[in-house]
Amino acid sequence: MTEEVLSINMRKILVEKTRWRRGKLVMPTLKNILKRKLKTEKIKISPKLNEMVWKRSMKNPVVKFKVKIVKDGEFYKIEPI
Repeated sequence: MTEEVLSINMRKILVEKTRWRRGKLVMPTLKNILKRKLKTEKIKISPKLNEMVWKRSMKNPVVKFKVKIVKDGEFYKIEPI
């Protein structure tokens, strides 16, 4: 098992979108960033991270956060810090 910490900033992406579409955009963008970083499609995002992103509603999602990437077998698990 290997671990890595990654800081993600979504501000540049979210500023360009209307307020009511920002929440929908965070998770797909996060997955794309992680796919590009890890060079794999096998990514599992923890429910805690999902709750953390959505806790401030769809119009005002969390913009900057740190995640811990843990390789477990052939999958990468993504958890918040």
